[in-house]
Amino acid sequence: MLCNIQNKISINLPDEYSNWGESYNNDWNKDSGEAYEMSNFIKLTKNRNVLFDIGAHVGFYSYVFISNTSLKNLENDNLKESYCFEPSADGMNHMVKILNHNKWLERIKLFPFFVGDKCDSVECLLEAKGKTLLVKYEAAGYDHQIQYDGRKPAIKDMITIDAFTNAYKEEKDSKSNVDTLKIDVEGYEVKVLLGAETMIWEFKPLIFLEIHNALLPSYNNDSMDIYNILKNKMNYKIFDIMMNEVSDIASYKKLFNITNEVRVICIHKGDNINDRI
Repeated sequence: MLCNIQNKISINLPDEYSNWGESYNNDWNKDSGEAYEMSNFIKLTKNRNVLFDIGAHVGFYSYVFISNTSLKNLENDNLKESYCFEPSADGMNHMVKILNHNKWLERIKLFPFFVGDKCDSVECLLEAKGKTLLVKYEAAGYDHQIQYDGRKPAIKDMITIDAFTNAYKEEKDSKSNVDTLKIDVEGYEVKVLLGAETMIWEFKPLIFLEIHNALLPSYNNDSMDIYNILKNKMNYKIFDIMMNEVSDIASYKKLFNITNEVRVICIHKGDNINDRI
């Protein structure tokens, strides 16, 4: 069946996923609505070619990315590709079904790893209801925030985006720059950014970032760490989902007054985004 996203993108999904995509069409909450985030994603990635989808979940943003074509970039549309990082077996199983259904295995690559600030093995726990696999909390006193499924922590591999990018560059020519990041990692945002600093400096990708303000302290971080990395250290501009620039600390903190899960778009100051639309 065809899943229509905002009358702009059609994705062929197996019938069992008939209700997927509803929030991307219906959630127009001006503070954190997924429909606004998807609208921005479609608009801003038409002429981009390589996505690192970090915390891919079921891969929906990757499906949209490679299906998002532009008359300005027809010769490269069939080259668009995505690299999905998702440690959850449940998410991986869904993605494999959809990739096989669409014969997308050459364009969307799957990696069953956590992404963070080190290449190592980490303890992880599975949520009781959401099937989300999380790195075990580092800070004391946060285990009560999420109900786990009761099993002992499992051991999973973690990689950094910098290390992965080094391997990626060995396979690709210099023109295959990673131009888009999507990060949704349930409070692990700072760790992911720290492990991607070299890649971000080199490629200056467009970044779609979900900030989990309530979960960041469980890994000994807070939302200001993200602000300082992106705005002060990496020379990025930050925009809310209405594409209003978040120009100072007060405006940034105000984003979290209503919701603990904030979606932002981060654009390098040297990137003329109008040339990409």
